[in-house]
Amino acid sequence: MSLTPRPPVPLPRWQPGSDRDPEFTTALKRLRALLDDTDSELGRTSAVFWLTETGWPGAVGELGRIVDDEDSPAAVRQAAVRALWRLGGDEALDSLRRAAADSEPVVRRSALKALGALGSAEDRELTRHAQTEADDPHSLVAEAGRFAESLIEHRHDLPGEGDHAHLDGEQTGWTPTEQTARVPIRPARPDELGACLRDLRRAPSGIELSPDRAYEIECLRRRLMVTFRDDLPSPERLAGEKALLAVVAGFEAVSATWYPAYLLLTAPGAERETVHGVLRRTSGRIVAHAEGRVERGTIQFRIAGYRRPGSFPLTVRGRLDTDYRLEIDEAEVGPSTEKLAPRPYVPLRAEG
Repeated sequence: MSLTPRPPVPLPRWQPGSDRDPEFTTALKRLRALLDDTDSELGRTSAVFWLTETGWPGAVGELGRIVDDEDSPAAVRQAAVRALWRLGGDEALDSLRRAAADSEPVVRRSALKALGALGSAEDRELTRHAQTEADDPHSLVAEAGRFAESLIEHRHDLPGEGDHAHLDGEQTGWTPTEQTARVPIRPARPDELGACLRDLRRAPSGIELSPDRAYEIECLRRRLMVTFRDDLPSPERLAGEKALLAVVAGFEAVSATWYPAYLLLTAPGAERETVHGVLRRTSGRIVAHAEGRVERGTIQFRIAGYRRPGSFPLTVRGRLDTDYRLEIDEAEVGPSTEKLAPRPYVPLRAEG
């Protein structure tokens, strides 16, 4: 049995001349009618998804109309925001900027995350405004605003506190225990990488991902894939500017699809020729930090998980060469627990 949802109406793809094709125009008319069907919230949400699948050039304007309609249910407006995130473009960005001030927190949160991935340097002010307007600085909206601000800073290499402002004294490693286990890491198989990249296009991160530079990971019975950006900076350049370096995708077994689970954001370290990084969930929360040192064109790095409720003990040590080939010396993870004793985090130092 296929888990792929079926369109609510026969759905031909748009192509030049489709506006004069009765089959296409009839299907589009029925789909647009479903968008305004106030008797079925689920049907309207489904229609939003399938509208993006048509390839119709007018989809962005139609989705923007839904986002602006405060009488539409929040779930429908949120679905429209996610669809605009996927489609991108200047018109979509205008709608996303308006959605960042929506009356419903779930809509604002999705709009902020989309702006982080697609927005311009000027959109950073919108993300900061969202943080100050949030009722609770620890709310999901405020967290999404911080995430979007940091992502815009890293995508555009903007000066600012970025992730350094939000570590909250959590630079804490984990003491290895008998509960930790090695994490298998291997180069991604071409067929799996191709499927992963196709799925990730549904939630763009704002960078082009490499079609041949990725690694598969098995971690606590989860399948992950580290996909590096296509236009990778040299290790020396990475030590001098901010960057969104990689997207870590997770695999959803039920739907057999990949989705963006984490983003690896890097910035120049406190010392010369060093790199600081954070691994963020796409929901916004930082789950691990990284430190690296550039030595003869190679990045020696260490990644360590944060200690907080529900987090996992994580340690990865290794190196990336000039072509971003990954060599792992140590990769261990353990089950979520509150009982592991933390140890002070010690940044990498130059030898000697």
